Formats: sequence, structure tokens, C-alpha cells
Amino acid sequence: MEHPNVHQRIAILARRAQRLRRDGQHRKAANAYGELTSADEFSGRWWVLLARALWDCRKEDEAIKALRQAIYLFRQENALGRAKTVQDLISRWTSGTLLRSRRGYLNREVA
Repeated sequence: MEHPNVHQRIAILARRAQRLRRDGQHRKAANAYGELTSADEFSGRWWVLLARALWDCRKEDEAIKALRQAIYLFRQENALGRAKTVQDLISRWTSGTLLRSRRGYLNREVA
């Protein structure tokens, strides 16, 4: 059997991670997003989604580290608006102004 190429693997992992998160399996979703950060290491998107899954697992310190990595990658891509949005998210998390809501800001996808 032929191995899927990198883009196919990323697509498969992304669907799996999204399904796990949707099903409330946050720890498994975090593992899947972690695999995505390895498979597509220069994409800040996966780091943001990993942070959300970690936050849902109540691993706030790890989530903040993942967001900082996302900021770095967005700046490398010259996606300064995305970097600022993630920095604002960190500020809201650390100041306690962001509630742990299933319907809140954290559950919006980052494109």
C-alpha cells in the first residue's frame, strides 16, 4: 500500500483532530494537533488549535506556550494581524477576562 503524501497526512490528521475536539475528547484532540504541529511545523494555525485543545484540558501553561509559538510563526509568515490577534488572546487568558466557555472566543476556528 502506498503511503499518503504529506498534504494527505495533514488533511487526515486535521479531520481527526477536529472530530475528537467536537466529540469532547480534548486530550486526544491535543495529541492529534501536536502531531499536526510536527507534520506541518511552519503553520501557526495548528499551534493555535493545539492551544485551544490544551486549554480545554486545563493545561493553561502549555496552551500559552503553544500560542507563543503560533505568534512566532505568524510573524515569520508576515501575518502580523494574526500574530496580534493571538497576542490579544494571550492577554485575555492571562488577565482572566476570557471565560472558559464552550461557545466563547476559544471555539472559533483560525483560518
